[in-house]
Amino acid sequence: MDPLTAVLAGPRARDAFLLQALMSPPWSLRVEDEAPLTVVVVQRGSAWFTRAGTSLELHPGDALLIRGPEPYLVTDKAGTPPTAVIRPGQRCSGPGGEDLTDRLDSELRTWGNDVDGPDALLIGTYLTASEVGRALLTSLPMHYLLRNHRQLEPIIGLILDELAQSAPARTTALDRLLDLLLVRIVRQAQADLPAHANWLSAQNDPVIHRALTAIHRRPAEAWTVEKLARVGGTSRANFARRFSEQVGQSPMAYLSQHRLSLAADLLLGDGRLTTAAVAARTGYATPYSFSHAFKAHHGVSPQIYRRGAGTVGQEAAGTSSVEGARATEGVTAVEGG
Repeated sequence: MDPLTAVLAGPRARDAFLLQALMSPPWSLRVEDEAPLTVVVVQRGSAWFTRAGTSLELHPGDALLIRGPEPYLVTDKAGTPPTAVIRPGQRCSGPGGEDLTDRLDSELRTWGNDVDGPDALLIGTYLTASEVGRALLTSLPMHYLLRNHRQLEPIIGLILDELAQSAPARTTALDRLLDLLLVRIVRQAQADLPAHANWLSAQNDPVIHRALTAIHRRPAEAWTVEKLARVGGTSRANFARRFSEQVGQSPMAYLSQHRLSLAADLLLGDGRLTTAAVAARTGYATPYSFSHAFKAHHGVSPQIYRRGAGTVGQEAAGTSSVEGARATEGVTAVEGG
């Protein structure tokens, strides 16, 4: 199991917000939903993405990965004032606060001001950080643009087929298709991120990739820098330097962070696991040492996290990680092939 597979194997879309936006100009969506990750694909027409002084023109076939929770605009052209605001819970209102829920056809999963409009977007939103995985979220750039990538066309076609019909298990099918779309985009992002960017790009280094694979495959093992260097096939000193340069933190710091992120997912994902069982699965000798480390990292005890403070812990973990601080802030645009 490679590290990216390990990150994506557990967290996945669950009742994801996935629909078509069908519009005629002028239109402008101000997105304030605080979602951790959104995928926007232009089916026809065009659109503009604007956030924090960056504006990108999107064309048919383009796919844009947007990392939250900061707000952004998706518009028919740069400068169009908001005609709708998307808030947490995917509540939609006009700029004056008027409810625009009636624009949503929940059966067909469409929304917009004109079903025959020239602009059509496919929008998929992961609603919680645990659905995506904190290690992935904090390694992605704030936005990543994939230009006209033909490998996405079959997946988009399947998603549109599912949206066009009311069939059994449609929600499950759409969730898995959104996951597949995300995997395809993230694979390209991994290849395109510059060296020394973060955990995701570090996997392009074969030495670091082997070590990361070992950590993700066997997180409970008593890893040391020496052991990981042997897995990577290099000296301890070279490995420690190389790992820190590529990932942005030391091997032991990364191991600790991964264990505690994994523990958070285990606590939220399986109510049958005791704290002692989670501690054992993540390499802690005793429940006490695990609880102490967990609270220091997530800000709350494992018990409180499981009872409902999980989202608070996820936000704290995401914004405080070294990976997040080093995540590429710019945009990468790649031509499809």
